[in-house]
Amino acid sequence: MKQFYKKNKIFWIVIIFIIFSLISVGIVYALNTWDTGYRVNDGKTESVYYSENNICRRVTNEHGQDIFIPTRTTAEWNAFDSHRPSGVITGPCLKVVSFSVYDAFNDGPADPPIHGPYFGVGTINVGVIDSDTRLLSFRANTDPADIGSGSIKMEYFNYPNCWCDLWLGCSSGRTETTNPYTWPGDVGAPDWKFGCRYTAGINHRIKATPYPLPNLQGTPGVSLEIIFRTSN
Repeated sequence: MKQFYKKNKIFWIVIIFIIFSLISVGIVYALNTWDTGYRVNDGKTESVYYSENNICRRVTNEHGQDIFIPTRTTAEWNAFDSHRPSGVITGPCLKVVSFSVYDAFNDGPADPPIHGPYFGVGTINVGVIDSDTRLLSFRANTDPADIGSGSIKMEYFNYPNCWCDLWLGCSSGRTETTNPYTWPGDVGAPDWKFGCRYTAGINHRIKATPYPLPNLQGTPGVSLEIIFRTSN
């Protein structure tokens, strides 16, 4: 009889252990959504979405221990962000950090840029770019380098003062969804770049704005624009 109870006790201990294990796994998988909050491990950088509007922020944790971030409402996020622990840095999820200029007619994807990269915040005035007979392609370099399922809004503000590849034409803007993120566009390796020629002697302006979701959805990250002239 004692042996029966002993076996029965072991059986229930095993059952309880399995149940608690399943509950723990469920809790772990339930984390890291806007309505449950986010855990950011020490030494890691994560994209955190808060409130039902899925507003995205980037969190880097150098605090020395893991942190939990409540994100169900904007008020919860603001309270965390205003009193975040030491070593925790928050910022936009996405940003365009530089532009590189390529010779789209002669160069391939492995070739270095002919100008740049130009780094800055806001607007970069780079002056004259020697175009000769080149078709110029402008690549927006992002942080992170690949934005996954996100998208980039590429805008050109001097239409119609450019002449581009016949397949594409010159327009005032386009949406880029795959890396490399270029103006006036690309078709992927190996023929990855289209290009344009630009009216000499006037300012041209191109702007890139990153978004965390497809079709330019979600809170936009930090944009960057380049102002340049060409010489023929």
